[in-house]
Amino acid sequence: MKLSNLLLASAAAVVLVGCGSSSNPSSTPDAKQPDANQQEVSRPDAPQPDASLPDAPQPDASLLDAPQVDVPQKDVNQLDANQQDANQQDVSQLDGTQTDTSEGDGSTLPYAELKRANFQKVVDGKNVDLFTIANSKGMFAKITNYGAKIEQVVVPDKNGVFGDVVLGYDTIDGVVGGQASMGACVGRYANRIGGGTFTLDGITYLVPINETTPAPRNNTLHGGPMSSRVRVFDAVQLSQSSVQMTLVFQDAEDASLVTATTPGTKGFPGTLSLKVVYTVSEQNELQVEYSGTTDKKTVVNFTSHPFFNLSNTPGSSILDHQFTVNASKVLDMNASLLPTGTQLDLTVAANAPMDFRVAKTFRQDYQTDYPLLNMVAGGGVAGVAGGYDNHYVLDKAADAGSLTFAARAYEPVSGRTLEVWSTEPGIQLFSGNNLAGQSPRDLGKGGVLYQRYTGFAMEPSHFPDSPNQPSFPSTVLDAGKTYQGEIVFKFGTRS
Repeated sequence: MKLSNLLLASAAAVVLVGCGSSSNPSSTPDAKQPDANQQEVSRPDAPQPDASLPDAPQPDASLLDAPQVDVPQKDVNQLDANQQDANQQDVSQLDGTQTDTSEGDGSTLPYAELKRANFQKVVDGKNVDLFTIANSKGMFAKITNYGAKIEQVVVPDKNGVFGDVVLGYDTIDGVVGGQASMGACVGRYANRIGGGTFTLDGITYLVPINETTPAPRNNTLHGGPMSSRVRVFDAVQLSQSSVQMTLVFQDAEDASLVTATTPGTKGFPGTLSLKVVYTVSEQNELQVEYSGTTDKKTVVNFTSHPFFNLSNTPGSSILDHQFTVNASKVLDMNASLLPTGTQLDLTVAANAPMDFRVAKTFRQDYQTDYPLLNMVAGGGVAGVAGGYDNHYVLDKAADAGSLTFAARAYEPVSGRTLEVWSTEPGIQLFSGNNLAGQSPRDLGKGGVLYQRYTGFAMEPSHFPDSPNQPSFPSTVLDAGKTYQGEIVFKFGTRS
């Protein structure tokens, strides 16, 4: 299957970068840049909120001064002079010293207030900071350039009460010592590569293995130990509503970490330049646009990995959220959590535990004695099911790389909804099985200890282990070509 080559929207565009439709990325031609305003305001396929979004004043400290961090001057010069002046005015209004946790009337905010100062630190020789992006309706997101991780997203519930709907940490030390994937932009290859090996043009490549338990897993997970999850990005605040982060993976930079003794070329091939743009739109969307350009033939796969909880109670169970996935098939897996190449038909009654075409809760089937559930949460022990960590084959239109509806979550008490739209062919549905209430790894914002099933993830991407599955949509990227796409997290409410 081919990936589209959607160009990044302009800084004023309020759009996130994801994987676009195209032919095989190795042969993707440059595409004409779409109209940014059209994408933001009247994109015909953009999801609509379930109910009108209440206007609300900006929460205190939601607009923080986020200076440029280790960013080449050319990034700033990409903005035209008028926009640059306007952005400077917007940024100058942000008070990075704010630590007030009240709403101005003496009441306490219903969520943990993240202080920018707690994220300002040098990590691996580079400056880390916390960036805030916001719209005029009160929604805001806070993102650190360590792993390009989403640490906070604040949106209203059905009563207009604002709350934080993602899991995260209070400090950069918490982020570094916490769950590596939580909130991250994941690359250079998201999900798994079996055995830490793949072949391109007859050359066998060996990449570091970082998932070996429980046996028999022996995989490169989320790009291995030099993943973007644990790297400091360069960052620049494009506007009050948008921030750009960039990272360069060097050719074979991870070769020394490969322990395999079998013949092969060590390390991921190619110098790969990753750019991700986060934007909060006026439609209460968190848009994620990402792209990667390589100088050598390689494989690429990116995703956005926030953990969500749409309730008004941080640390509460997500088992009674209602989930819908726009997929009629799910990938079959072996005990190493690698796809077998078979796609299971969800219209068959025997596969009902995996079927989310009609909204249902995780609680309904998560403990069902079913092979895929047993493998994921029971360590391969039959009859020991306990959660989802499965990749779904999205029902896509003829244009396989177009932005389409992928999944939805709804929390009945708060009334919050989350729709995920994506240009990707698949989506990983995860019920937070690896959250274990272990400090400091799972000690989150406001001192909340994240237990099992207190957060869920919906991660659009290409299929796991695609380099070793010829029938899957290709993740091969040729030298000089760019992999591009888009993910949209759209928040709304309903009664």
